Amino acid sequence: MSRSYQDEAYWQERIRSETIELRKTQHMQGSGVSIVFVLDASESMKGEGFLEMRDAFVSIIEDFYRHPEFDHNVAVIQFGRDVKYLHYFSNNYLSLKHVLDGITCEGPSTIMEGLTLSISALDDGNRLASVGPFTNRARLVFISNGNTKNVHVNQLGEEDGYLAAISRSEQAKEHISNLAKRIGNANPIFCIPVGKEPDVCLLGAIAYGSKGGKLVQHKEAKQYARYTYNMFVAGEIMGRIPPSEYTMDDIKTAVIDRRKQHDIKEKDLEDVFEILKNRHAYDMNVYSDEESMEDNEYRERDSRLPPPGTRVRRGPNWHYNDQDSNGPGTVIGHWTRDSWVYVEWDTGMKYPYEYDTENVDLGDIVITDEPRLLQRENIGVGCLVQRGPDWQWKNQDGGPGNIGTVYRVKENVVYVRWKNGNKSNYRFGYDGKFDVVVCDPFDESIETSMPCVVFSKGKKG
Repeated sequence: MSRSYQDEAYWQERIRSETIELRKTQHMQGSGVSIVFVLDASESMKGEGFLEMRDAFVSIIEDFYRHPEFDHNVAVIQFGRDVKYLHYFSNNYLSLKHVLDGITCEGPSTIMEGLTLSISALDDGNRLASVGPFTNRARLVFISNGNTKNVHVNQLGEEDGYLAAISRSEQAKEHISNLAKRIGNANPIFCIPVGKEPDVCLLGAIAYGSKGGKLVQHKEAKQYARYTYNMFVAGEIMGRIPPSEYTMDDIKTAVIDRRKQHDIKEKDLEDVFEILKNRHAYDMNVYSDEESMEDNEYRERDSRLPPPGTRVRRGPNWHYNDQDSNGPGTVIGHWTRDSWVYVEWDTGMKYPYEYDTENVDLGDIVITDEPRLLQRENIGVGCLVQRGPDWQWKNQDGGPGNIGTVYRVKENVVYVRWKNGNKSNYRFGYDGKFDVVVCDPFDESIETSMPCVVFSKGKKG
């Protein structure tokens, strides 16, 4: 029998030892997206549930086998009476296909323990893979009926002062949801409900509580196997459609134009649409919450570096695949790492890059004078602005006629850096007010007032 997840010392040691084992087998692993299957082998899965789980799992692995170009890296964990790895990370799909052969469904539904063990595979910092402009952390695929009726939760009795074993479904769901949320903050979770009456509410909460996760019906498991392919397609067309306000017709037209393929499946288009909608789940956001982002991502730290609002493009030392979709972007802040800046590309993807302060034309990125061109959006990062009809901030902008650059857009508020170095946020539609308006970057009078980039070479501020 497996230890309770509340035996913290045991599970910390178990995670540590399994992480060591995983690293020992790196030579047998694929180089593509890492996927951790967590499979329910508890007694509640006997019969229909297990058969549906096996069919879903095998159909995904078989599709991976048919498309070796994506080189998926797969690990498998079971939970139930035993919580253990059935297969460490590997791209040996023929071996993986048979991991459920001979498995017997028995024991309680140890969902918490199964998710806890998955941390050993998900927490490894090497589990990153690029698909076009998208950075993929290890994905978790959870296949279960979501049964919590026989989950045992230990609770400290306030009066008795000892651990009492209880079986409370609602409390179990709360524990499961909290753990899944912590995992899903960095790793997308895809849940596949199986069995006669799966707890779709719990499984949906687990999936949609994660960044980039979703609920997948077991009959659509084969479609999920195409997710990486559709992500590749999404990356190909991302620079060809508006970053917002796009439609399914826009997606279809761009895919046909790019791939010269007219027999596109509706499900594939839906996947592409969804991936683009959730694109920020796949950029290199190193901060886990909005407060940390506020404190770090948009800060201006070093006067040697291009300030927020500076327009940039990939440089001669570029080695980041298509993170930029081969287009321009805008510096939005200075990263905590010395000589690195944070860039938001015009597609909306955000990543940090090194800026060579000694050889400014030879780094990962170089400064460009390419303006931000809007499509259907009203404003965007990189746009030039000046004071608008509702301006009430005195000479914060340096005076009438001065131009600033937007380095952040948040709902109906924009953040602007002015030529004089001042930075602040302004209304752009908030309560119907417009403190600033967008400038035409091709207007000659605007060009002469554009913010110039001034560096204090060798001086760190």
